[in-house]
Amino acid sequence: KREEAFKVNSIGAKNVASVCQKSGAFLVHISTDYVFPGTKEEGYLPDYKTGPAINYYGETKLSGEKKIINNLPKDQFLICRTQWLYGKNGKNFVKTIFNLSKERDEIDVVNDQWGVPTWTKDLVEQIAYLLENNYSGFAHTVGGNGPITWFQFAKDIVEMTGSRCKVNPITSENLKREAKRPKYGFLRNQSIPKERIRDYKESLKMYLKEENIL
Repeated sequence: KREEAFKVNSIGAKNVASVCQKSGAFLVHISTDYVFPGTKEEGYLPDYKTGPAINYYGETKLSGEKKIINNLPKDQFLICRTQWLYGKNGKNFVKTIFNLSKERDEIDVVNDQWGVPTWTKDLVEQIAYLLENNYSGFAHTVGGNGPITWFQFAKDIVEMTGSRCKVNPITSENLKREAKRPKYGFLRNQSIPKERIRDYKESLKMYLKEENIL
């Protein structure tokens, strides 16, 4: 998996950047909060220094960003960093918590990792806005009214869906994951006007309705 991650996130980014360099096409690249060490309590702005990455996945994504920067002028690319994504396709945190809340009386969720939940539909709309306004370089495209912890997000999901499941806060140490996660990895969105950024709770409600959960 490590080799595959490097091929996709680093070499893949370089290959696409090379094609854009030759064709003159504008490159939009999706990146992650994992390119930062995740130690700033105030969060990260787009122009903050990256690295050291929090884990190997972050290293491959950071390598991909650097490949783009080294191959294209700043006015020919837009690197959009995002985090805590959920959407229609595939597994995601919202679906997982909803399903667990139906199966269990209690669930444990980490309460010491901060970020901003981002609905994929919001991500697309924010990127479209940036492109329409000829934005280039770096941007943070995330939901609004953060940051929160995974524990708080889980509580929001459980309460919004009417479940009686109890959500217990735990630490990252309790979870004992192999790959390290950022503690203060939340991305600050200053590239999009505030009035165009949906509150994460509003987005969550809209998503749950689209999934016929509400």
